[in-house]
Amino acid sequence: AGPAMLMALLIELRDLPQMFRKEGTAPMYIALTAGTYWIPADANDVSFWGIDREVELTLDHPGDTDWIGHGVHFHLVQFRGNAAAWSKELREKKLQEAEALLGARDKARALSAFLLAAEMGSAEAAWQAGILQAKDGQQEEAQWSSVEAAVLGKKEAAWVLYQYLKKKQNEQCAAYRRLAAKDAQALVDAGKYDEALAWYETLVAEGDGTACLYLGQMAEQGKGMEKDEAKAMDWYEKAKAYGCEEAGQAIGALAFAWGQALEEKAKAETEPQVRTDWQQAWRDYQRALAEDYPGAAEKIKALGLQLGKEMEDEGQDAEALAYYQAALDLGSQDALLRAARLCVDPQSETFDFTEAWQLYQKAAQNAEDADAVSDEWNSRKALVPLDVRVDCLRGVVKDKMANAAYYYWGDKLSNPLDNAMKSYGARAGVTPEQVVLLCDSTHSLFWGKGEEGFLITEDGQLICSLGTKISLDALGPLEYREEKLVATTSGTVLARFKGESDEDPMFCDLLNEIVLLRHPQGQEQEASAQQPTSFCPQCGAPADPGARFCGQCGSPLPFTKSKS
Repeated sequence: AGPAMLMALLIELRDLPQMFRKEGTAPMYIALTAGTYWIPADANDVSFWGIDREVELTLDHPGDTDWIGHGVHFHLVQFRGNAAAWSKELREKKLQEAEALLGARDKARALSAFLLAAEMGSAEAAWQAGILQAKDGQQEEAQWSSVEAAVLGKKEAAWVLYQYLKKKQNEQCAAYRRLAAKDAQALVDAGKYDEALAWYETLVAEGDGTACLYLGQMAEQGKGMEKDEAKAMDWYEKAKAYGCEEAGQAIGALAFAWGQALEEKAKAETEPQVRTDWQQAWRDYQRALAEDYPGAAEKIKALGLQLGKEMEDEGQDAEALAYYQAALDLGSQDALLRAARLCVDPQSETFDFTEAWQLYQKAAQNAEDADAVSDEWNSRKALVPLDVRVDCLRGVVKDKMANAAYYYWGDKLSNPLDNAMKSYGARAGVTPEQVVLLCDSTHSLFWGKGEEGFLITEDGQLICSLGTKISLDALGPLEYREEKLVATTSGTVLARFKGESDEDPMFCDLLNEIVLLRHPQGQEQEASAQQPTSFCPQCGAPADPGARFCGQCGSPLPFTKSKS
Protein backbone atom coordinates (compact mmCIF):
# COMPACT_ATOMS: atom_id res chain seq x y z
CA ALA A 1 0.00 0.00 0.00
CA GLY A 2 3.00 2.33 0.06
CA PRO A 3 6.46 2.90 1.55
CA ALA A 4 5.20 3.33 5.12
CA MET A 5 3.23 0.08 5.03
CA LEU A 6 6.20 -1.67 3.44
CA MET A 7 8.44 -0.59 6.32
CA ALA A 8 5.93 -1.88 8.85
CA LEU A 9 5.80 -5.21 7.02
CA LEU A 10 9.59 -5.51 6.88
CA ILE A 11 9.85 -4.86 10.62
CA GLU A 12 7.28 -7.58 11.31
CA LEU A 13 9.09 -9.96 8.96
CA ARG A 14 12.28 -9.35 10.90
CA ASP A 15 10.89 -9.40 14.44
CA LEU A 16 7.95 -11.78 14.12
CA PRO A 17 8.79 -14.16 11.24
CA GLN A 18 6.60 -16.89 12.77
CA MET A 19 3.55 -14.83 11.86
CA PHE A 20 4.29 -15.21 8.16
CA ARG A 21 6.08 -18.47 7.54
CA LYS A 22 7.34 -21.61 9.15
CA GLU A 23 11.00 -22.30 9.74
CA GLY A 24 12.77 -23.46 6.61
CA THR A 25 10.17 -22.27 4.12
CA ALA A 26 10.90 -20.10 1.05
CA PRO A 27 11.51 -16.36 1.39
CA MET A 28 8.58 -13.95 1.48
CA TYR A 29 7.62 -12.39 -1.86
CA ILE A 30 6.41 -8.77 -1.85
CA ALA A 31 4.80 -7.20 -4.91
CA LEU A 32 5.37 -3.45 -5.26
CA THR A 33 3.13 -1.07 -7.20
CA ALA A 34 4.33 2.18 -8.75
CA GLY A 35 6.23 4.33 -6.28
CA THR A 36 9.59 4.90 -4.62
CA TYR A 37 10.50 2.61 -1.71
CA TRP A 38 13.39 2.65 0.74
CA ILE A 39 14.78 -0.77 1.64
CA PRO A 40 16.80 -0.91 4.91
CA ALA A 41 20.03 -2.86 5.17
CA ASP A 42 18.62 -5.15 7.86
CA ALA A 43 15.95 -6.67 5.57
CA ASN A 44 16.12 -10.48 5.51
CA ASP A 45 14.72 -13.35 3.44
CA VAL A 46 12.49 -11.36 1.12
CA SER A 47 12.17 -10.99 -2.66
CA PHE A 48 10.82 -7.73 -4.08
CA TRP A 49 8.92 -7.86 -7.36
CA GLY A 50 7.94 -4.73 -9.26
CA ILE A 51 4.51 -5.16 -10.86
CA ASP A 52 4.55 -1.69 -12.49
CA ARG A 53 7.17 -0.13 -14.70
CA GLU A 54 7.51 2.81 -12.30
CA VAL A 55 8.73 0.86 -9.23
CA GLU A 56 11.84 2.53 -7.86
CA LEU A 57 14.03 1.50 -4.91
CA THR A 58 16.53 3.37 -2.81
CA LEU A 59 18.78 1.20 -0.63
CA ASP A 60 20.42 1.75 2.73
CA HIS A 61 24.22 1.39 2.19
CA PRO A 62 23.86 -0.70 -1.01
CA GLY A 63 27.55 -1.36 -1.58
CA ASP A 64 28.25 -2.25 2.05
CA THR A 65 25.44 -4.77 2.48
CA ASP A 66 25.53 -8.46 1.61
CA TRP A 67 22.07 -8.56 0.13
CA ILE A 68 22.46 -12.09 -1.18
CA GLY A 69 23.70 -13.25 2.22
CA HIS A 70 20.63 -11.70 3.81
CA GLY A 71 18.42 -13.54 1.34
CA VAL A 72 17.21 -10.28 -0.22
CA HIS A 73 16.47 -10.32 -3.97
CA PHE A 74 15.18 -7.76 -6.46
CA HIS A 75 13.12 -8.34 -9.61
CA LEU A 76 11.87 -5.84 -12.18
CA VAL A 77 12.70 -2.73 -10.21
CA GLN A 78 14.69 0.42 -10.95
CA PHE A 79 17.34 1.62 -8.55
CA ARG A 80 17.56 5.29 -7.66
CA GLY A 81 19.81 7.52 -5.60
CA ASN A 82 23.10 6.04 -4.40
CA ALA A 83 21.84 2.59 -5.52
CA ALA A 84 21.74 3.55 -9.22
CA ALA A 85 25.50 3.61 -9.83
CA TRP A 86 26.00 0.57 -7.57
CA SER A 87 23.45 -1.53 -9.49
CA LYS A 88 24.89 -0.53 -12.89
CA GLU A 89 28.42 -1.41 -11.86
CA LEU A 90 27.34 -4.73 -10.33
CA ARG A 91 25.21 -5.56 -13.38
CA GLU A 92 28.07 -5.08 -15.84
CA LYS A 93 30.55 -6.87 -13.58
CA LYS A 94 28.34 -9.94 -13.03
CA LEU A 95 27.32 -10.17 -16.70
CA GLN A 96 30.97 -10.28 -17.79
CA GLU A 97 31.75 -12.75 -15.04
CA ALA A 98 28.84 -15.00 -16.06
CA GLU A 99 29.88 -15.01 -19.72
CA ALA A 100 33.46 -15.93 -18.76
CA LEU A 101 32.24 -18.74 -16.49
CA LEU A 102 29.92 -20.00 -19.22
CA GLY A 103 32.84 -20.07 -21.63
CA ALA A 104 34.75 -22.10 -19.03
CA ARG A 105 31.74 -24.50 -18.83
CA ASP A 106 31.15 -23.63 -15.17
CA LYS A 107 27.41 -23.48 -15.62
CA ALA A 108 26.44 -23.46 -11.94
CA ARG A 109 28.52 -20.39 -11.07
CA ALA A 110 27.58 -18.80 -14.42
CA LEU A 111 23.89 -19.20 -13.55
CA SER A 112 24.39 -17.50 -10.16
CA ALA A 113 26.17 -14.59 -11.81
CA PHE A 114 23.49 -14.29 -14.52
CA LEU A 115 20.75 -14.28 -11.89
CA LEU A 116 22.42 -11.50 -9.91
CA ALA A 117 22.96 -9.43 -13.08
CA ALA A 118 19.29 -9.96 -13.91
CA GLU A 119 18.31 -8.64 -10.48
CA MET A 120 20.27 -5.51 -11.30
CA GLY A 121 18.18 -5.05 -14.49
CA SER A 122 19.98 -6.98 -17.25
CA ALA A 123 17.53 -8.43 -19.79
CA GLU A 124 20.30 -10.44 -21.45
CA ALA A 125 21.35 -11.95 -18.11
CA ALA A 126 17.77 -13.01 -17.33
CA TRP A 127 17.46 -14.56 -20.81
CA GLN A 128 20.71 -16.52 -20.42
CA ALA A 129 19.72 -17.63 -16.92
CA GLY A 130 16.47 -18.99 -18.30
CA ILE A 131 18.31 -20.98 -20.97
CA LEU A 132 20.60 -22.57 -18.38
CA GLN A 133 17.70 -23.34 -16.06
CA ALA A 134 15.72 -24.98 -18.86
CA LYS A 135 18.69 -27.17 -19.80
CA ASP A 136 19.02 -28.17 -16.14
CA GLY A 137 15.34 -29.20 -15.98
CA GLN A 138 14.29 -26.21 -13.87
CA GLN A 139 11.31 -25.40 -16.08
CA GLU A 140 9.38 -23.21 -13.66
CA GLU A 141 12.47 -21.18 -12.77
CA ALA A 142 13.30 -20.89 -16.47
CA GLN A 143 9.85 -19.51 -17.22
CA TRP A 144 10.14 -16.84 -14.52
CA SER A 145 13.57 -15.85 -15.82
CA SER A 146 12.03 -15.51 -19.29
CA VAL A 147 9.30 -13.30 -17.84
CA GLU A 148 11.95 -11.03 -16.33
CA ALA A 149 13.90 -10.97 -19.58
CA ALA A 150 10.77 -10.06 -21.58
CA VAL A 151 9.76 -7.26 -19.23
CA LEU A 152 13.30 -5.91 -19.12
CA GLY A 153 13.37 -5.67 -22.93
CA LYS A 154 14.42 -9.03 -24.41
CA LYS A 155 12.11 -9.48 -27.38
CA GLU A 156 13.16 -13.07 -27.96
CA ALA A 157 12.01 -13.98 -24.44
CA ALA A 158 8.63 -12.31 -24.99
CA TRP A 159 8.22 -14.17 -28.30
CA VAL A 160 9.03 -17.54 -26.75
CA LEU A 161 6.56 -16.95 -23.93
CA TYR A 162 3.90 -15.85 -26.40
CA GLN A 163 4.30 -19.00 -28.49
CA TYR A 164 4.37 -21.22 -25.40
CA LEU A 165 1.20 -19.72 -23.89
CA LYS A 166 -0.55 -19.57 -27.27
CA LYS A 167 -0.20 -23.34 -27.63
CA LYS A 168 -1.79 -23.71 -24.21
CA GLN A 169 -4.57 -21.32 -25.27
CA ASN A 170 -3.69 -19.05 -22.39
CA GLU A 171 -5.18 -15.56 -22.70
CA GLN A 172 -2.02 -14.01 -21.23
CA CYS A 173 -0.16 -14.82 -24.43
CA ALA A 174 -1.27 -11.50 -25.99
CA ALA A 175 0.52 -9.58 -23.23
CA TYR A 176 3.84 -11.18 -24.20
CA ARG A 177 3.18 -10.57 -27.89
CA ARG A 178 2.77 -6.87 -27.10
CA LEU A 179 5.95 -7.00 -25.01
CA ALA A 180 7.82 -8.43 -27.98
CA ALA A 181 6.68 -5.48 -30.07
CA LYS A 182 7.70 -2.95 -27.42
CA ASP A 183 11.06 -4.64 -26.91
CA ALA A 184 11.71 -4.47 -30.67
CA GLN A 185 11.64 -0.68 -30.41
CA ALA A 186 15.27 -0.90 -29.30
CA LEU A 187 16.09 -1.92 -32.88
CA VAL A 188 14.48 1.27 -34.22
CA ASP A 189 16.36 3.37 -31.65
CA ALA A 190 19.57 1.72 -32.81
CA GLY A 191 18.78 2.40 -36.46
CA LYS A 192 18.37 -1.29 -37.28
CA TYR A 193 15.24 -0.67 -39.30
CA ASP A 194 15.28 -3.83 -41.39
CA GLU A 195 15.45 -6.02 -38.31
CA ALA A 196 12.69 -4.02 -36.66
CA LEU A 197 10.47 -4.31 -39.74
CA ALA A 198 10.99 -8.07 -39.82
CA TRP A 199 9.92 -8.34 -36.19
CA TYR A 200 6.88 -6.12 -36.63
CA GLU A 201 5.71 -7.93 -39.74
CA THR A 202 5.91 -11.24 -37.88
CA LEU A 203 3.91 -9.81 -35.00
CA VAL A 204 1.33 -8.17 -37.30
CA ALA A 205 0.74 -11.58 -38.85
CA GLU A 206 -0.23 -12.68 -35.32
CA GLY A 207 -2.73 -9.84 -35.03
CA ASP A 208 -0.69 -7.57 -32.78
CA GLY A 209 -1.91 -3.96 -32.61
CA THR A 210 1.22 -2.64 -30.93
CA ALA A 211 3.35 -3.74 -33.87
CA CYS A 212 0.91 -1.96 -36.20
CA LEU A 213 1.31 1.18 -34.10
CA TYR A 214 5.09 1.10 -34.38
CA LEU A 215 4.93 0.48 -38.12
CA GLY A 216 2.70 3.54 -38.35
CA GLN A 217 5.26 5.57 -36.43
CA MET A 218 8.01 4.44 -38.76
CA ALA A 219 5.91 5.43 -41.78
CA GLU A 220 4.98 8.80 -40.26
CA GLN A 221 8.60 9.61 -39.36
CA GLY A 222 10.16 8.08 -42.46
CA LYS A 223 12.32 5.67 -40.49
CA GLY A 224 13.32 2.59 -42.48
CA MET A 225 10.86 3.51 -45.24
CA GLU A 226 9.64 6.45 -47.27
CA LYS A 227 7.69 8.96 -45.22
CA ASP A 228 4.00 8.39 -45.86
CA GLU A 229 1.47 9.87 -43.45
CA ALA A 230 -1.52 8.31 -45.22
CA LYS A 231 0.06 4.89 -44.84
CA ALA A 232 0.86 5.71 -41.22
CA MET A 233 -2.82 6.50 -40.58
CA ASP A 234 -3.79 3.15 -42.12
CA TRP A 235 -1.44 1.40 -39.70
CA TYR A 236 -2.85 3.37 -36.76
CA GLU A 237 -6.39 2.43 -37.73
CA LYS A 238 -5.37 -1.20 -37.99
CA ALA A 239 -3.68 -0.98 -34.59
CA LYS A 240 -6.89 0.39 -33.09
CA ALA A 241 -8.90 -2.40 -34.72
CA TYR A 242 -6.54 -4.90 -33.09
CA GLY A 243 -7.20 -3.34 -29.68
CA CYS A 244 -4.08 -1.20 -29.23
CA GLU A 245 -5.01 1.46 -26.65
CA GLU A 246 -2.25 3.86 -27.71
CA ALA A 247 -3.46 3.91 -31.32
CA GLY A 248 -6.28 6.38 -30.63
CA GLN A 249 -3.85 9.04 -29.48
CA ALA A 250 -1.72 8.52 -32.59
CA ILE A 251 -4.78 8.81 -34.85
CA GLY A 252 -5.91 11.97 -33.07
CA ALA A 253 -2.48 13.60 -33.23
CA LEU A 254 -1.99 12.92 -36.93
CA ALA A 255 -5.53 13.98 -37.87
CA PHE A 256 -5.13 17.19 -35.85
CA ALA A 257 -1.84 17.93 -37.58
CA TRP A 258 -3.53 17.44 -40.96
CA GLY A 259 -6.26 19.88 -40.00
CA GLN A 260 -3.72 22.50 -38.93
CA ALA A 261 -1.78 22.09 -42.17
CA LEU A 262 -4.94 22.59 -44.22
CA GLU A 263 -5.91 25.70 -42.29
CA GLU A 264 -2.44 27.12 -42.90
CA LYS A 265 -2.65 26.21 -46.59
CA ALA A 266 -6.01 27.94 -46.89
CA LYS A 267 -4.45 31.28 -45.95
CA ALA A 268 -2.72 31.39 -49.33
CA GLU A 269 -5.66 30.03 -51.35
CA THR A 270 -8.57 31.70 -53.10
CA GLU A 271 -12.19 30.60 -53.28
CA PRO A 272 -13.43 27.94 -53.75
CA GLN A 273 -10.22 26.18 -52.68
CA VAL A 274 -10.27 27.91 -49.30
CA ARG A 275 -13.61 26.36 -48.44
CA THR A 276 -12.48 22.96 -49.70
CA ASP A 277 -9.47 23.14 -47.41
CA TRP A 278 -11.61 24.22 -44.46
CA GLN A 279 -14.09 21.42 -45.03
CA GLN A 280 -11.34 18.82 -45.12
CA ALA A 281 -9.70 20.36 -42.05
CA TRP A 282 -13.09 20.20 -40.29
CA ARG A 283 -13.34 16.48 -41.09
CA ASP A 284 -9.82 15.92 -39.82
CA TYR A 285 -10.61 17.71 -36.58
CA GLN A 286 -13.73 15.59 -36.23
CA ARG A 287 -11.52 12.55 -36.52
CA ALA A 288 -9.21 13.95 -33.85
CA LEU A 289 -12.17 14.74 -31.60
CA ALA A 290 -13.38 11.14 -31.86
CA GLU A 291 -10.10 10.21 -30.16
CA ASP A 292 -10.47 12.95 -27.52
CA TYR A 293 -7.44 14.77 -28.85
CA PRO A 294 -6.79 18.08 -27.00
CA GLY A 295 -7.78 21.19 -28.94
CA ALA A 296 -9.97 19.43 -31.48
CA ALA A 297 -13.21 20.64 -29.91
CA GLU A 298 -12.23 24.31 -30.14
CA LYS A 299 -11.21 23.88 -33.76
CA ILE A 300 -14.55 22.29 -34.67
CA LYS A 301 -16.46 25.07 -32.91
CA ALA A 302 -14.62 27.78 -34.84
CA LEU A 303 -14.62 26.07 -38.24
CA GLY A 304 -18.16 24.78 -37.88
CA LEU A 305 -19.41 28.32 -37.27
CA GLN A 306 -17.43 29.72 -40.18
CA LEU A 307 -18.50 27.05 -42.64
CA GLY A 308 -22.09 27.25 -41.44
CA LYS A 309 -22.22 30.98 -42.19
CA GLU A 310 -20.86 30.42 -45.68
CA MET A 311 -23.33 27.66 -46.45
CA GLU A 312 -26.18 29.76 -45.09
CA ASP A 313 -25.16 32.77 -47.22
CA GLU A 314 -25.42 30.56 -50.29
CA GLY A 315 -28.81 29.22 -49.32
CA GLN A 316 -27.55 25.74 -48.42
CA ASP A 317 -29.42 25.66 -45.13
CA ALA A 318 -29.23 21.90 -44.51
CA GLU A 319 -25.45 21.93 -44.86
CA ALA A 320 -25.21 25.06 -42.71
CA LEU A 321 -27.33 23.45 -39.98
CA ALA A 322 -25.07 20.38 -39.89
CA TYR A 323 -22.03 22.58 -39.27
CA TYR A 324 -23.85 24.64 -36.66
CA GLN A 325 -25.05 21.49 -34.92
CA ALA A 326 -21.50 20.19 -34.56
CA ALA A 327 -20.34 23.53 -33.17
CA LEU A 328 -23.25 23.97 -30.76
CA ASP A 329 -22.82 20.42 -29.45
CA LEU A 330 -19.41 21.59 -28.25
CA GLY A 331 -20.76 24.71 -26.59
CA SER A 332 -20.86 27.45 -29.24
CA GLN A 333 -23.63 29.90 -28.24
CA ASP A 334 -23.35 31.72 -31.57
CA ALA A 335 -23.85 28.47 -33.50
CA LEU A 336 -26.74 27.57 -31.21
CA LEU A 337 -28.65 30.74 -32.08
CA ARG A 338 -27.91 30.45 -35.78
CA ALA A 339 -29.17 26.88 -35.82
CA ALA A 340 -32.31 27.97 -33.96
CA ARG A 341 -32.98 30.68 -36.57
CA LEU A 342 -32.70 28.18 -39.40
CA CYS A 343 -35.10 25.79 -37.68
CA VAL A 344 -37.71 28.47 -36.91
CA ASP A 345 -37.82 29.88 -40.44
CA PRO A 346 -40.87 28.48 -42.27
CA GLN A 347 -39.25 29.34 -45.62
CA SER A 348 -36.16 27.23 -44.94
CA GLU A 349 -35.73 23.57 -45.85
CA THR A 350 -34.49 23.08 -42.28
CA PHE A 351 -37.75 24.30 -40.75
CA ASP A 352 -38.50 22.28 -37.61
CA PHE A 353 -40.52 24.27 -35.11
CA THR A 354 -40.15 21.80 -32.23
CA GLU A 355 -36.39 21.70 -32.68
CA ALA A 356 -36.32 25.50 -32.88
CA TRP A 357 -38.18 25.80 -29.57
CA GLN A 358 -35.75 23.41 -27.89
CA LEU A 359 -32.75 25.30 -29.27
CA TYR A 360 -34.08 28.67 -28.11
CA GLN A 361 -34.74 27.16 -24.67
CA LYS A 362 -31.14 26.02 -24.49
CA ALA A 363 -29.87 29.36 -25.80
CA ALA A 364 -31.80 31.27 -23.12
CA GLN A 365 -30.30 29.09 -20.40
CA ASN A 366 -26.75 29.78 -21.58
CA ALA A 367 -27.12 33.42 -22.69
CA GLU A 368 -25.81 36.46 -20.84
CA ASP A 369 -29.00 38.26 -21.87
CA ALA A 370 -31.77 35.66 -21.61
CA ASP A 371 -34.48 38.31 -22.18
CA ALA A 372 -33.02 39.17 -25.58
CA VAL A 373 -33.14 35.51 -26.60
CA SER A 374 -36.72 35.24 -25.36
CA ASP A 375 -37.72 38.35 -27.30
CA GLU A 376 -36.15 36.97 -30.46
CA TRP A 377 -38.01 33.67 -30.04
CA ASN A 378 -41.35 35.41 -29.59
CA SER A 379 -40.86 37.61 -32.63
CA ARG A 380 -39.79 34.73 -34.85
CA LYS A 381 -42.47 32.27 -33.73
CA ALA A 382 -45.07 34.87 -34.75
CA LEU A 383 -44.12 34.11 -38.37
CA VAL A 384 -44.96 30.43 -37.93
CA PRO A 385 -48.50 29.29 -38.80
CA LEU A 386 -50.74 28.77 -35.79
CA ASP A 387 -51.59 25.16 -36.64
CA VAL A 388 -47.87 24.30 -36.66
CA ARG A 389 -47.43 25.83 -33.22
CA VAL A 390 -50.42 23.93 -31.89
CA ASP A 391 -49.09 20.67 -33.29
CA CYS A 392 -45.75 21.35 -31.56
CA LEU A 393 -47.58 22.03 -28.29
CA ARG A 394 -49.38 18.72 -28.55
CA GLY A 395 -46.10 16.85 -29.02
CA VAL A 396 -44.35 18.65 -26.16
CA VAL A 397 -47.28 18.12 -23.78
CA LYS A 398 -47.26 14.44 -24.67
CA ASP A 399 -43.56 14.31 -23.80
CA LYS A 400 -43.42 16.53 -20.71
CA MET A 401 -46.84 15.81 -19.20
CA ALA A 402 -47.16 12.12 -19.94
CA ASN A 403 -48.58 11.36 -16.50
CA ALA A 404 -50.88 14.37 -16.26
CA ALA A 405 -54.21 13.22 -14.82
CA TYR A 406 -56.46 16.03 -16.07
CA TYR A 407 -55.09 16.83 -19.53
CA TYR A 408 -55.97 14.68 -22.52
CA TRP A 409 -54.61 14.20 -26.05
CA GLY A 410 -54.33 11.45 -28.63
CA ASP A 411 -55.75 8.16 -27.44
CA LYS A 412 -56.51 9.69 -24.03
CA LEU A 413 -59.14 11.98 -25.57
CA SER A 414 -61.91 9.46 -26.31
CA ASN A 415 -64.22 9.35 -23.26
CA PRO A 416 -63.35 12.78 -21.79
CA LEU A 417 -63.90 14.39 -25.19
CA ASP A 418 -67.37 12.85 -25.55
CA ASN A 419 -68.38 14.45 -22.26
CA ALA A 420 -66.84 17.80 -23.20
CA MET A 421 -68.59 17.83 -26.57
CA LYS A 422 -71.94 17.20 -24.88
CA SER A 423 -71.28 19.95 -22.36
CA TYR A 424 -70.03 22.78 -24.55
CA GLY A 425 -67.86 21.73 -27.48
CA ALA A 426 -70.62 20.95 -29.95
CA ARG A 427 -72.48 24.20 -29.22
CA ALA A 428 -69.32 26.13 -30.13
CA GLY A 429 -69.44 24.64 -33.61
CA VAL A 430 -66.47 22.28 -33.13
CA THR A 431 -66.35 18.63 -34.21
CA PRO A 432 -64.47 15.97 -32.21
CA GLU A 433 -62.02 15.41 -35.07
CA GLN A 434 -60.79 18.99 -34.73
CA VAL A 435 -59.87 18.72 -31.03
CA VAL A 436 -56.22 17.99 -30.20
CA LEU A 437 -56.00 18.96 -26.52
CA LEU A 438 -58.50 18.95 -23.68
CA CYS A 439 -58.31 20.27 -20.12
CA ASP A 440 -60.59 18.70 -17.48
CA SER A 441 -64.03 20.15 -16.59
CA THR A 442 -66.73 19.35 -14.04
CA HIS A 443 -69.56 19.68 -16.51
CA SER A 444 -69.57 15.86 -16.31
CA LEU A 445 -70.14 13.87 -13.16
CA PHE A 446 -67.18 11.68 -14.12
CA TRP A 447 -64.71 14.55 -13.90
CA GLY A 448 -63.51 15.82 -10.61
CA LYS A 449 -60.42 18.02 -10.58
CA GLY A 450 -61.11 21.03 -12.79
CA GLU A 451 -63.92 23.46 -12.00
CA GLU A 452 -63.94 24.43 -15.68
CA GLY A 453 -62.10 23.22 -18.73
CA PHE A 454 -61.31 24.06 -22.33
CA LEU A 455 -60.66 22.52 -25.73
CA ILE A 456 -57.95 23.43 -28.23
CA THR A 457 -58.49 22.60 -31.89
CA GLU A 458 -55.91 21.79 -34.51
CA ASP A 459 -56.40 25.17 -36.19
CA GLY A 460 -55.74 27.00 -32.91
CA GLN A 461 -59.19 27.78 -31.55
CA LEU A 462 -59.71 27.72 -27.79
CA ILE A 463 -63.22 26.85 -26.57
CA CYS A 464 -63.77 27.38 -22.86
CA SER A 465 -66.51 25.67 -20.86
CA LEU A 466 -67.37 29.12 -19.50
CA GLY A 467 -68.55 30.13 -22.95
CA THR A 468 -65.42 31.67 -24.47
CA LYS A 469 -64.24 30.96 -28.00
CA ILE A 470 -61.17 32.69 -29.38
CA SER A 471 -58.25 32.14 -31.71
CA LEU A 472 -55.04 31.52 -29.79
CA ASP A 473 -53.34 34.18 -31.92
CA ALA A 474 -55.78 36.79 -30.57
CA LEU A 475 -55.66 35.55 -27.00
CA GLY A 476 -52.29 36.88 -25.89
CA PRO A 477 -50.30 35.60 -22.89
CA LEU A 478 -51.91 33.70 -20.03
CA GLU A 479 -51.17 33.64 -16.32
CA TYR A 480 -51.81 30.92 -13.80
CA ARG A 481 -52.73 32.53 -10.50
CA GLU A 482 -54.97 31.74 -7.56
CA GLU A 483 -55.96 28.43 -9.13
CA LYS A 484 -57.19 30.17 -12.26
CA LEU A 485 -56.04 30.39 -15.86
CA VAL A 486 -56.39 34.05 -16.87
CA ALA A 487 -55.96 35.87 -20.19
CA THR A 488 -53.77 38.81 -19.22
CA THR A 489 -54.84 41.22 -21.98
CA SER A 490 -58.56 40.88 -21.30
CA GLY A 491 -58.69 39.58 -17.75
CA THR A 492 -60.90 36.72 -18.89
CA VAL A 493 -60.87 33.62 -16.68
CA LEU A 494 -60.60 30.60 -18.96
CA ALA A 495 -60.61 27.87 -16.32
CA ARG A 496 -60.76 27.35 -12.58
CA PHE A 497 -59.18 24.47 -10.67
CA LYS A 498 -60.07 22.94 -7.34
CA GLY A 499 -56.49 22.94 -6.08
CA GLU A 500 -52.89 23.78 -6.90
CA SER A 501 -51.18 21.31 -9.24
CA ASP A 502 -47.80 21.32 -10.97
CA GLU A 503 -49.52 20.35 -14.21
CA ASP A 504 -51.55 23.54 -14.55
CA PRO A 505 -48.75 26.16 -14.39
CA MET A 506 -46.59 23.86 -16.53
CA PHE A 507 -49.25 23.76 -19.24
CA CYS A 508 -49.72 27.53 -18.96
CA ASP A 509 -45.96 28.07 -19.46
CA LEU A 510 -45.83 25.70 -22.44
CA LEU A 511 -48.84 27.36 -24.06
CA ASN A 512 -47.22 30.78 -23.64
CA GLU A 513 -43.79 29.69 -24.85
CA ILE A 514 -44.84 27.64 -27.85
CA VAL A 515 -48.14 29.03 -29.14
CA LEU A 516 -49.29 32.35 -27.74
CA LEU A 517 -47.99 35.63 -29.11
CA ARG A 518 -46.93 38.75 -27.32
CA HIS A 519 -48.84 41.52 -29.09
CA PRO A 520 -46.50 44.22 -30.40
CA GLN A 521 -46.42 47.48 -28.49
CA GLY A 522 -49.17 49.77 -29.74
CA GLN A 523 -51.49 46.85 -30.43
CA GLU A 524 -52.08 45.91 -26.80
CA GLN A 525 -54.99 48.29 -26.36
CA GLU A 526 -56.56 46.90 -29.52
CA ALA A 527 -55.97 43.32 -28.32
CA SER A 528 -57.47 44.03 -24.89
CA ALA A 529 -60.46 45.73 -26.51
CA GLN A 530 -61.15 42.57 -28.53
CA GLN A 531 -63.16 40.66 -25.98
CA PRO A 532 -63.13 36.91 -26.64
CA THR A 533 -66.23 35.74 -28.47
CA SER A 534 -68.65 34.14 -26.02
CA PHE A 535 -71.50 31.77 -26.73
CA CYS A 536 -74.35 30.26 -24.84
CA PRO A 537 -73.37 26.77 -23.62
CA GLN A 538 -77.06 25.76 -23.80
CA CYS A 539 -78.10 26.77 -27.31
CA GLY A 540 -74.79 27.85 -28.86
CA ALA A 541 -75.99 31.33 -29.83
CA PRO A 542 -73.41 34.16 -29.80
CA ALA A 543 -73.58 36.34 -26.70
CA ASP A 544 -73.03 40.08 -26.56
CA PRO A 545 -70.04 41.20 -24.45
CA GLY A 546 -71.19 41.86 -20.88
CA ALA A 547 -74.59 40.20 -21.32
CA ARG A 548 -75.85 38.20 -18.35
CA PHE A 549 -78.40 36.10 -20.21
CA CYS A 550 -78.54 34.51 -23.65
CA GLY A 551 -80.60 36.59 -26.07
CA GLN A 552 -81.74 33.40 -27.84
CA CYS A 553 -82.85 31.06 -25.04
CA GLY A 554 -82.58 33.23 -21.92
CA SER A 555 -80.13 30.94 -20.11
CA PRO A 556 -77.57 32.51 -17.71
CA LEU A 557 -74.21 33.12 -19.40
CA PRO A 558 -71.18 31.68 -17.48
CA PHE A 559 -68.90 34.18 -19.18
CA THR A 560 -70.27 36.90 -16.89
CA LYS A 561 -69.69 34.65 -13.88
CA SER A 562 -66.12 34.01 -14.91
CA LYS A 563 -65.27 37.72 -14.89
CA SER A 564 -66.77 38.35 -11.49
